[in-house]
Amino acid sequence: MKVLVTGATGFIGNYVINELLKHNIEIVATSSNEEKAKHFLWFDNVKYIPFNFTQFDSSTNYFLFFNEPDVLIHLAWEGLPNYKSDFHITENLPRHKVFLKNVISNGLRNITVTGTCFEYGI
Repeated sequence: MKVLVTGATGFIGNYVINELLKHNIEIVATSSNEEKAKHFLWFDNVKYIPFNFTQFDSSTNYFLFFNEPDVLIHLAWEGLPNYKSDFHITENLPRHKVFLKNVISNGLRNITVTGTCFEYGI
């Protein structure tokens, strides 16, 4: 099984990847900052593909871009800890929605979306 973890360098992403590695699961990890990712202990044990959601391109097949994962654990969210900004609803939410629609329409069937709940502002 191949699992794509977005937000790999975030608080939750780091723990999720470490847990998946305990079970010998193939992992494709992504975040917007590869230099930060290189400092995590898991970096050499995953396929890391840098991706910044602010550069989302609707003409790209992200299912293929991320090597056709069997599962997506979507943890990415830009702009934290700026919890009071409207861009969480006006920009991030629509962008992530079209990303999810993109991977679903291109073949992904198993998706978990989660976060800390601060993604939507205070």
